[in-house]
Amino acid sequence: MKTPFAVEWTMRQAWRATPEAGLECAVVRAGWTADALLVEADLGDRAAFNPAKAFNEVAYTKGDVFEIFVRPETQEAYFEIHITPENQVLQLRFADSHAIRQIRAGRTEEEKLGPYMVWEPRITSETRVDAAAKMWHVRALVPTAMVSEKGPMKPGDRWLCSFCRYDYTQGAKSPILSSTSPHVECNFHRQQEWQPIVFSGV
Repeated sequence: MKTPFAVEWTMRQAWRATPEAGLECAVVRAGWTADALLVEADLGDRAAFNPAKAFNEVAYTKGDVFEIFVRPETQEAYFEIHITPENQVLQLRFADSHAIRQIRAGRTEEEKLGPYMVWEPRITSETRVDAAAKMWHVRALVPTAMVSEKGPMKPGDRWLCSFCRYDYTQGAKSPILSSTSPHVECNFHRQQEWQPIVFSGV
């Protein structure tokens, strides 16, 4: 049987000369089904948690989050999706690469991100926390019809992708951040370092 996965990437901290102490191993695989981007992630975590409860609740300030960034190469608009260990989902759409810089400071995260939220649940996801193995796992389907705004996907079309995480430890001052992208600075929205995945036309 043909595997749906086209790429497998490891999360890292390319913006640092040496990784932070406590950086956990995380592996992400991505590929295609007939009508969706398929993403699976295995995330090392000593105690996965996030108290967020509601759809589109801003969760990355509260606990562990896995993030998906996707943009068709020929399209300016891009999507950012957050998934917590409890499978709470946040969906965001930005019109272009400048939108994130136009968000005003000094407001709550909900107020800042509210205009960019996609309120119709579109992605399908499931998570599993394995406390004994100190891991949590994500499986998500991102519909191509949601992301590709210039028409149906064709074999050979490319999406730029990045997979990132906020790894919190209870009691720590701040989370440990990592990404599959080779970011030269810690900014997950730096699209010039996102990596391509080619639609196989399955």
